[in-house]
This record gives sequence, C-alpha cells and structure tokens, in this order.
Amino acid sequence: MVLVLVGSAAHGQGAVVAVGSGVRDDNDAVWGRLIELAGGQGARFAVFTAPSGEPDLSAAAIIHSLNRRGAVGEHVRVGPQIEGQDLAAAVRDPAWVAIVDAAQAVYFSGGNQARLIDTLRPGGQSSPLLDAVQRLFARGGVVAGGSAGAAVMSEVMFRDPPQDVLALMKSRLREGQDIDRGFGFVRHDVIVDQHLIRRGRIGRLLALMQQSGKPLGLGLEEHTAVVVRGDEVEVVGDRGVLVVDFTHARHDPALGAFNVKGARLSLLDHGDRYHLRTRRITPAAAKLPGRLDVARPGFAGRPGVESYGSVFFNDMLADNLIVTALSRLVDQGHRQVFGLSFATQPSASDPRPDLGFEWRLAVTAESTAYLLRPERYTIGEIELDVVPVSMQRPLYTPYPR
Repeated sequence: MVLVLVGSAAHGQGAVVAVGSGVRDDNDAVWGRLIELAGGQGARFAVFTAPSGEPDLSAAAIIHSLNRRGAVGEHVRVGPQIEGQDLAAAVRDPAWVAIVDAAQAVYFSGGNQARLIDTLRPGGQSSPLLDAVQRLFARGGVVAGGSAGAAVMSEVMFRDPPQDVLALMKSRLREGQDIDRGFGFVRHDVIVDQHLIRRGRIGRLLALMQQSGKPLGLGLEEHTAVVVRGDEVEVVGDRGVLVVDFTHARHDPALGAFNVKGARLSLLDHGDRYHLRTRRITPAAAKLPGRLDVARPGFAGRPGVESYGSVFFNDMLADNLIVTALSRLVDQGHRQVFGLSFATQPSASDPRPDLGFEWRLAVTAESTAYLLRPERYTIGEIELDVVPVSMQRPLYTPYPR
C-alpha cells in the first residue's frame, strides 16, 4: 500500500492518549491520567465530536466527566452532523481555532472516524482547525481520543471497513474505503486499532500491518488507554492492550492468501510499559513478585490451575478469544496452542468460501509472564503464526443412521 502523507503531525513533542472505546464516566484511571497529563486542575480541553451521530450529547457527556474532575471542557461544535452548519467555513472559523489555541488538550469523541478525517482534512488538505491541533501537540499538549478518536492517531488507519474481520483477511484492503491516512500523532511505524479484544479484531490489524508494511500494532481494548510519549507507551485501565510486532515476521506471497510466521504478540495491562524502539516490556511494579517462568522447559503452568490437555480453538476471531488463548499458555503450561478461523456459513458473494486460517501461538525462549491476581496478566513475546488452510464444504453432514 502506498499512502502519501500530507500534513501529518508526525513525531511531535506532546502526549497521545488513545482509548479503545468511549470512556465511561466512572473510569477514574483514564480520566485522571488524561487530566494529569494536560496539567491537572483547570486544564482546558477542546472537545471534538465530529465523529459522533449525536455530537451535542457526546460533548455533554465528555465535558461533564472533565469538569467534575476539575478540568474545563469546551465543545468545538464543528462536524457533518451539526444541522445547518457550513462545514467548509466552520473549519476555518477563527473562533473555533482560538478555542484550540487556548487549550492544553484536545479530545476526539467516538463514532465514525471517517467523519473526523473528512471534517478536519477536507479533500485531503489540512484545515486551519487541524493545524491548530497540530500546533497544540507540537508545544507539548495532549491529543486524546476514544474509539474513532483513537483510530485517527496513527499514520495509517481503518476508515470504514466491513465488520467481517475474516472477509478483510481474505481480501486486499481498499484505500480510501477500508483504510485511509490518519493524523499521525504516534510514530510512523505504529498502527492503532480499537475495540480489538472484545470484538475479535486481531485479524484485521494483522492484515493492515502486512499490507502497509508497518511493523508495530497497538490493539486497544475497551475502557483501556495507551499513553504514548515519544517511544514510551504506558497502559492505563484494566482490560488490556495487545502489542503486535512484525519486526522479524515472514510472509510467503506464493501462497496467494494472507499468511505470517514469526510475529510476536504481547498482552499488557494497567501500569505496564512498552518501548517502541527497543521492544522492551516493563511490567507494573506490583506484578514483579508474580513472575512466571514460562520460557523454562518443563514449565507446568500456574500453580493451582488444573491442565485439561491439548487446546484447540474453533474460532480464533471470537470475542475475547485471543486473550483466552494467551492465558492458556500461562495457566496450563502448554508450549503452543492452535485454532482456526473460517466462515461456517459463507455468503454467496464470498469468492473463496473454502479459505480458512490456522493460528498457532507458541512460547519462545524470550517469552515472559507476570500475574497480579485476580487474572491480571502481562504476557510478552509469544510467537504467532497464521497460515491459510482449505476447509471442507460442507464442513459436516448428518450422522448416518
């Protein structure tokens, strides 16, 4: 994929806070860290709700969560869902630009990220309003967003892809439809994706990383944030972040379908840190006493957890399944686990209904694991292979009498 990056903020001086979903009002960890980064009490936030189908309601909820914690939120009421607004004029309006110039932080709401991209970068050209956001970031401000507002943080992003992750793995992602240029507030070699664990989106992140040539992926779970400052990533929230590393991954184009071998997968949790340049994981201090020696030959699993023999998963793209598979390596001491992803009832338009994928997760000599009870994991450097397989059609038949 070739995307011409025009007007990207690139690698700036500020902090990025990307959240895998909209932030609930009771998520004190994320709101508190966000306000702290912006300067604490009295910090001014410019709130953008252009992605939202209900921009005023979204703004009210976000501003309420900010204000009740001592920050000051102001709605930049610009977007395609604002009735009667001249959008081309609004993104050039000095009054809206002044709000951003006076702020210490920007917050992009959830919704449809295509609306946000098209609003602030109409026709592919940066607007004065987006220029103001870039100035804020360059002077050390915070650029934050949840769900759609998180997706736009990387140079390459999902624009408006189909919800069928398997279909995306089977085809080439379409520029300007499935994928687009993001705003590029994180490093150029990183892709950010949201709702990743809860909605089983690991497959689409892998596909985009391979097609774009980006070696690192940050898959954000709902109600969990990453704080990115330069090369440092900090996890805030208790639902998890998946880090995918393609640095030493291999791909065989002769197979004629998506495939990858030797990728590395890590699961991070609240308080964990990751260095984007060195690929080093630093677990939260509270987890250090809970280190599990998963790389040691003969490791039998977490003490007190019964092993149920070999593990095979029928749908690796199911909700939360990728984390379940990773945890089995730690809990039960398996050296590797396998699974499949395939269409049980392929649509009539599926050009390759028999195409499926076999997944393999394996412990390596570099794998690490830490546990803070109950069920808070840090799991690092698990090898990931995904290879195409041919599925039988029909998959099963009635049992003979």
